[in-house]
Amino acid sequence: MMTRSQSGLAALVLSLLVGACIGRAPGSASPSAVATTASAAATTAYPSPVASATPDPEPTLAPPPVATLVAGAVLEPGEPGSWTWAGGSNAAPWLPATALDLVEIAAGPVEIDLAGVAVESWTARAAAAADVAGASPVPLGEGAGPPAFQAPAAGSWVVSVQVVFANGLGDASYYWHLEVR
Repeated sequence: MMTRSQSGLAALVLSLLVGACIGRAPGSASPSAVATTASAAATTAYPSPVASATPDPEPTLAPPPVATLVAGAVLEPGEPGSWTWAGGSNAAPWLPATALDLVEIAAGPVEIDLAGVAVESWTARAAAAADVAGASPVPLGEGAGPPAFQAPAAGSWVVSVQVVFANGLGDASYYWHLEVR
């Protein structure tokens, strides 16, 4: 036979078991109240990300002007290397011949057209196409105003022209892989 304290204990255990089976303990909030509270807390504490209808902005930094090599009838745009221009910049090592298009020119005068942008100073040099790091360049010329110099001797060369633009606009290096005949 069960004593009064044992029957009270049995009722408590039975109550806990029944409560566990239906998802709540005696005296706890109803399941819908718990779900509503948890849902509100999740919404408040961790809002869902909202997709933006605004596209990412387009880059606004433009590269320096195109530098076109003019040698007789040959007009060839150069490959920009390092530059600073219009608040932007790019750093690049010497560009090897393998990274450039081959352009055939005759020996003689070479000019660099910078689309009307004024030039404060320039330096031109060349390295043998096999010199991938430009470690042994030979000078071709330097000056102020539009770049103009003589092509290197017959052979395969990487020609680099460094330009400082007038009025503090910036500077740039340009490269060409030339086969001089």
